[in-house]
Amino acid sequence: MQPAAAPEDVIQSFPAPVTKPLSPGGIVSLNVPELPNELWLQICDYLPPGVVVKNMRLNRVFYESAMNIVYREIYVADAEDETQNFRLKELQKKPIALRVRYLRIAPHFLPLRDREGMPLLQESSTSNAKFLKRTMKVLHNCKNLEKLSLKMHSNLPHLITTSFCDFLNALVFKSCPGIRKLFLSMSTDQFRVLAALVSRHSTPNFTDITLSLLPLPANYPSPGPVPPASDSHLIEHLTTLLNNVAHSLTVLDITSAIHIDLSPVIQRLEGFTALRGLYFSDRTRSHPLSFCKNLIQLCTSSPTSTLFFLNLLATSIIFCKGRLHILPPEVDFDLGSLSSVFAAFGCFLNHLVISPSQSLNYVQFQQLLAGVKEFLREQGKETQLEIFELRGLKLLSAKHLDEILRTFPHLKVLVIKYERHSISPSTRERPPSQTRREWYRELKNSFRTHKFPISKLEKLELQQLYRSPGVVPRTTEKPPSVLSKYLSVSLPGVNISARYD
Repeated sequence: MQPAAAPEDVIQSFPAPVTKPLSPGGIVSLNVPELPNELWLQICDYLPPGVVVKNMRLNRVFYESAMNIVYREIYVADAEDETQNFRLKELQKKPIALRVRYLRIAPHFLPLRDREGMPLLQESSTSNAKFLKRTMKVLHNCKNLEKLSLKMHSNLPHLITTSFCDFLNALVFKSCPGIRKLFLSMSTDQFRVLAALVSRHSTPNFTDITLSLLPLPANYPSPGPVPPASDSHLIEHLTTLLNNVAHSLTVLDITSAIHIDLSPVIQRLEGFTALRGLYFSDRTRSHPLSFCKNLIQLCTSSPTSTLFFLNLLATSIIFCKGRLHILPPEVDFDLGSLSSVFAAFGCFLNHLVISPSQSLNYVQFQQLLAGVKEFLREQGKETQLEIFELRGLKLLSAKHLDEILRTFPHLKVLVIKYERHSISPSTRERPPSQTRREWYRELKNSFRTHKFPISKLEKLELQQLYRSPGVVPRTTEKPPSVLSKYLSVSLPGVNISARYD
């Protein structure tokens, strides 16, 4: 949430902070107690930012804290915004500019040009050019910048001028070398922005990079004779940028919403010794097994790597410290599409989580178990899977548990989320010929008397899902906790818990 902005008239009209009680015309009329500055700082940290800003005239500590809140984040987007222009004007004062930590730029103010790329001789174009020049000058005073956000995808490529690219280059490499986090959204044709972030003589110290490749807005006019940039330019500059920061990068997040093959980028990345998290999302194209392996190799090559998220067209997976989380997009997902995932992760897989977007019926459940078993058997890793979580069954019966334990006899922890418990794996409702009491008696016996196979299971966790958010199940239904009582007889020595989720 963006911190509450201070009224600009308060900042302008306030000559200097005071440490004595204010007059009745001030913000507060109560006597200010004499407290150490350390305690006042703790009070400012505890209060919401808006409260601190409103009471900035209370004393020196409140004033300094409020000014840090007001100028912590600067947003530059529109030449006609009065509040924005006032804050940019204040940045000419270096003590104020040093308070800025986060700079967000959405350059709708770039000089307008016609279809031939010539500047438009309009008053608005002139004012925009002056605004751009003044903005680039004052932002160089923000020496303590930590985060830089560039929202470029809403601008046509030929509107990104040479002067703006030179400004970005000087900002990153000269004025603000302390920038650690970069957020960049752009289209393929705007590769010049990436080129501005690459230097032959020095390297940036980025630790977090978030890159979003987005298409241009559909209602934007064609750039005319300006030749579009090829994908190779973007791939070349992106590869250079990432390799330059390989020594310091801890988090890499790439999202692609355009049809571009980023395989050459991933193949050429190396030396990421500090990488902790890797996020990659591309649902515009299918990816071969080699691509998945290159991504995984990039993530696992770092000794500090702990989190890997891959969101592809066929499926989504999350790998975290040996845990593989698969999210198929549809109920009738193709298990063959998961083969590359299992083949790539099978070397160190011990925790598998599968979360379908809709609950599985019994046939889909059997197909899933068969597919997972086959993939593990092909790699000789049948005994490696120790934790299995299945988050989405329509029905849960003793037959479901039996098949899981027979398929994975070396499981130690099993977690199942389901909608309803049932006697038969394919029968959802109680038959009309049976009373409710008779049906529950049969349900109890089906779990209590079932002869489950011998396994290494140590913990079983059952979670019954509500049929719709906020709706409490009918009181006539048996709560899931009764299953733990039934199963404790047929699964002795297993820690069993059952609850609503």
